[in-house]
Amino acid sequence: MTSNFNELYLDNISAVFGDMLNYAVNVCGENGDDFLRKFIASGIAQEFERGNPKYIVGKSGVEIAMEILGLVDYQENFLSNATKEYWAASVLAKFKFNTELSFEEIFKRLPFSKTVELYHPLHEADVTKFFDVARDFHIFLHSE
Repeated sequence: MTSNFNELYLDNISAVFGDMLNYAVNVCGENGDDFLRKFIASGIAQEFERGNPKYIVGKSGVEIAMEILGLVDYQENFLSNATKEYWAASVLAKFKFNTELSFEEIFKRLPFSKTVELYHPLHEADVTKFFDVARDFHIFLHSE
């Protein structure tokens, strides 16, 4: 692991990231790739990368999405982690914290929409299979 944070937080980061994208796409109707550009532009991506506790353990994914989108209220009727978007965000967060790449670098090379397309057949595989497939597509440099 190359990032400066305690590895014990990785599952929480992955879940928060999944909830954030799931909410943005499936409740707010955002395009995943467009939302991730907002995530980077907001500066919150960099706070995730630094391991800022405010974002990795202090807020829910829904709260972070609301902050990025400037929302005051949110709908609670979506809370499912069984969506393609949740899975895609979750594996991308885990990938980010196992590489030297920033969120911005990852999304330039691998759009969120492409990761969602990988849901079938990868959603039941170990997360490392996603890492291998991404590298096999020559999307990422072997910089680890």
